[in-house]
Amino acid sequence: MARITVALSQTLQTFLEEQVRAGGYCSAEEYICDLIAKEQDRHELKTLLSLGARAARGSEANDAYFDRLRSKLSGLAR
Repeated sequence: MARITVALSQTLQTFLEEQVRAGGYCSAEEYICDLIAKEQDRHELKTLLSLGARAARGSEANDAYFDRLRSKLSGLAR
């Protein structure tokens, strides 16, 4: 497994420590790995949604498309 070193400001270090405690993580490493895994899942979901949107609409699903979709969904949630 690869190792990296990251320099954090004191503010980010404090935030990281709070998130580890609040989230029940054993370590900062576990928390960061979870963040990366969630971001990877989000990226894969966006790719699948984009493919589905292109297939259904026959057009390019870009960031503007997702912005409009978010606006519609946030309006429904209110």
